[in-house]
Amino acid sequence: MPARTSPIEKFAKAVAKCSAESSAYGKCIVVDYNSVHKDKCLTEFLRLKNCYVVRFSVYLLIFFTHKVTGCC
Repeated sequence: MPARTSPIEKFAKAVAKCSAESSAYGKCIVVDYNSVHKDKCLTEFLRLKNCYVVRFSVYLLIFFTHKVTGCC
């Protein structure tokens, strides 16, 4: 029987697939970190947020499908 993966581990795997977006957002913030303000890197942030939402939605879909059907 395979070891059970915790929900936080599954979430971490999903979020790890957003490394390009994370990097772009981080680089944008670091360019001028002394003047960080609301919406400074809004475009990069929204891309990162969208990536997280998409990846986590896939995780939730799989999780609840398995809960309802009893599959796997």
